[in-house]
Amino acid sequence: ATRIGAVFRQGGDFTLDGSASFDQSAECTASAGCPIALNAAEGDITADVDIPDTFTVSVSHTLDERWTLHGDVAWTKWSSIKEVEIVADDNGQVIDTLELNYDDTMRYAFGAEYSDGGPWTWRGGIAFDEAPQTDPGFQTPRVPDEDRTWLSVGFNYRYSPSSSLDFGFTHIMVDDPVINNTDSSGHRLQGSYDAAVNILALQGNWVF
Repeated sequence: ATRIGAVFRQGGDFTLDGSASFDQSAECTASAGCPIALNAAEGDITADVDIPDTFTVSVSHTLDERWTLHGDVAWTKWSSIKEVEIVADDNGQVIDTLELNYDDTMRYAFGAEYSDGGPWTWRGGIAFDEAPQTDPGFQTPRVPDEDRTWLSVGFNYRYSPSSSLDFGFTHIMVDDPVINNTDSSGHRLQGSYDAAVNILALQGNWVF
């Protein structure tokens, strides 16, 4: 009646490609060195990112022919990402550095599944997901993140022994991210974000 599983997934190295262009302010145009520096930074750019390792332990327990309980704990090695350098392809110049200083995180989830004995199976669950960075001094408008609580519901409808349909809806409540960030040039960004996420998923299954 009880099943226990463990999964380790190794991260990977990714290179993101893009391009950079700049609109020069009046102050920049009036400066001797600013236009030269910005023109040299324009063009194709790349950024190398390490996707973190994850380790998850899960448990499922069947109470009876109707009810099944699920739970899992996941660890993610976000500390592998401390900074991301954005580099110009032509001359190797570092255009910008994202100072993320991520920490490892934990995610805790609990859910239940109910079968009516027919084609319907109903599911629901809750999860608490830590953010890798919550310090206002390192928060950025690129990734305004905070701890999250997931509320999920869904169902499976089985048409036949070989085909079924899954539907899921998740609402993610994100604690308001606060930013109080001063960059290397002395520019300061201060404020907060009101964040939330809704996810809809639909999946068809065919077993052969």
